[in-house]
Amino acid sequence: MRKKIIIMGGDLRLSYAASYLADKNYETVYFRGSADENTIKRSGILLLGVPVSSDGETLNAPLSEDKIYLNGLAESIDSDTILIGGKIPENIFKCRTYDLLKRDDFAYYNAVPTAEGVLETAMRETNYCISQSKCLVIGYGRIGKVICDMLGKLGTRVTVSARKASDMALAEALGHKAENTLFLKNFVGDYDIIINTVPQKILNAEVLERTSPDSLIIDTASKPGGVDTDEAFRLSRKVVCALSLPGKVAPKTAGEIIGRTTQNILDELGE
Repeated sequence: MRKKIIIMGGDLRLSYAASYLADKNYETVYFRGSADENTIKRSGILLLGVPVSSDGETLNAPLSEDKIYLNGLAESIDSDTILIGGKIPENIFKCRTYDLLKRDDFAYYNAVPTAEGVLETAMRETNYCISQSKCLVIGYGRIGKVICDMLGKLGTRVTVSARKASDMALAEALGHKAENTLFLKNFVGDYDIIINTVPQKILNAEVLERTSPDSLIIDTASKPGGVDTDEAFRLSRKVVCALSLPGKVAPKTAGEIIGRTTQNILDELGE
């Protein structure tokens, strides 16, 4: 018999995750804010938000006025509880934890809504059609590959900037131009749209100096991001920090992805 899943906090995505899991015959109880201690103790599985916390001290629960401290929540959780969430703070919870953001399946599922969000951002923030525009995608990981594929299908002239020879070779095999990120400053000025997916300060002062004043820079990298925003401001470069795109552009799909990955974890554990 499947254990009850208690779902706490999070944004709109968790309500869709709850519906997804209920449709898969899990018994789910969703609390936008706090749940009583006995309910938490009786739960075998606890699903929290993505991220679990925005400040490292309280539960991320923007749909509730409750202020739930992580230390207090941790004391209410039995050691054999399965806790699932995103960016789970270390050294707080003493139970079994499974971080969604460290899983490949979660990242691959999210690549499509992230890429769609990037396209929506590019279309909204430019005054020209992105088809036939010159676009540079920095990083050719899971998200970068999907972004390049979608841009290519729209007729955009895509160049991939990567470090690995294998990534550059694959990009060329799929019909894109490829450049080495080590020499980014030498070619970054040739593009109308620059999309960064690398969570490092790739677009530093030296590189930003070489970008076109008319370029649009979209940064999808997690904080602190891949763009020196102070330098970009000084140079009057247009930068859009596009974080957490799945939850913003497609909360239903993003919630179902949380539910689907949670199901994968529980299947692996035999729950």
